[in-house]
Amino acid sequence: MLPTKPLNTDYLHNYSRDLALLLSNKFFANTDIITGEQILEFSNIKQINFLIFKILEERWEAEASRLESPFFDYSQPEVQDGLRTFLNVLSRHIRVQKKAFTAILIEAIYGTLQLVLDPRSFYEQEIQKPAKIKLTAEYYRRSVKYIQYNREIFKTFVGELALRYNDTFQAEDALTVWQNTLRDHWRYIEPIEWRVKAFNSMLELSIDSIYTRATEAEVEVQTVVVEDAKVEEKEEEEEAKEEEVVENIALESLPTAEEEEEETKEEESIENVTLESLPTLDETAKEEEKEEEKHEEETETIDAVLETLPTLDEIEKEEETKEDETTQYFAEIGKEIETPAETDTTPTTDKENTAPEPDTIVSKYRQERVSSLLDAIPLHEKFTFIDELFGGDNLAFQDALEKIDKSPNYEDARRLTNQYILQFNWDFDRDSTQDFLAWLGRRF
Repeated sequence: MLPTKPLNTDYLHNYSRDLALLLSNKFFANTDIITGEQILEFSNIKQINFLIFKILEERWEAEASRLESPFFDYSQPEVQDGLRTFLNVLSRHIRVQKKAFTAILIEAIYGTLQLVLDPRSFYEQEIQKPAKIKLTAEYYRRSVKYIQYNREIFKTFVGELALRYNDTFQAEDALTVWQNTLRDHWRYIEPIEWRVKAFNSMLELSIDSIYTRATEAEVEVQTVVVEDAKVEEKEEEEEAKEEEVVENIALESLPTAEEEEEETKEEESIENVTLESLPTLDETAKEEEKEEEKHEEETETIDAVLETLPTLDEIEKEEETKEDETTQYFAEIGKEIETPAETDTTPTTDKENTAPEPDTIVSKYRQERVSSLLDAIPLHEKFTFIDELFGGDNLAFQDALEKIDKSPNYEDARRLTNQYILQFNWDFDRDSTQDFLAWLGRRF
């Protein structure tokens, strides 16, 4: 489930600063600058490294948006494309000094913690960053490459945007789509235990300090909410009383037994008049005989028309005759029917031969459900899971599948899987990890 308590931002900011100083001092002990290649491998938590690049790109775009000139129009699409090409070239020559890098590192660590502990708030901030400008689904799709934690739900959100809006939209429209995506696909949110272990390996992260305790102001708010609920309950009771009064009035307006008896007598007299106006059996029989005679006459007319129509054999012979005449005509005047142009045999480009993107967890999750992982997972894939996820321990793998198959629901199965993730230290960059989680989704 999603976290219901607010994050302790003071604690997380302090933790981000302490961890950033620890990592920065260690790296810059023997150098003055860090390059793009070194940033990519800077931390064991790759999400931190990705967010560093994301922040650098945002800083560049902010600087580019402030470019103005009385001689040049920077708003033209061709100029914007050129600036983005320039950024791509520049990204291959990144050189950052310690002071500037440490500030960015603090921001990246805090963003990663928020993405792990409260992805809802993280993504809502990302969605609302570009305020008061026209957006497209492609704008948000560019951010996906920088996201590793809780990535699938954001990809689903971008896909929903692309389906709903063919043109541009505002940030508040995107926020509405995000809230609907979160409501329908909250299962894609990863348990925090999967990620917190990586932070603890560098600097201890206190789980008890992550979330804030209720303050007096919050208690007052809760009290007001309770009082409001009581007021609503009282209003509901009054509405129920009013409905009861209305029902009594309605009952009083119903007719008495004497009035009902008079109405019944009137209905019977009307029925008698109606019966008297109906035709007799003899009259009905005569009408039926007339209808039959009329039907027989119509049938004879239709048969006569059908006899004048050509048969199928006659139609086929006529068509063959026309074809022979057409062929003879073209032969006499010496015309030849042109043949279709030869099929283009030009080799396809690399772009056309590009393999489709592999299935994501989201697409695999939508596949057909299975009743048993023990029976459904192919043998070769079982060997891969045993080797890469269970440390070669076949008994642990069999035990895991049996317990998952016996789990009553997805939540219990996910908690059970989490134990094996921590026990065998799964690598979430491996395809086998994503494949196993996809099978888990298909089981429920």
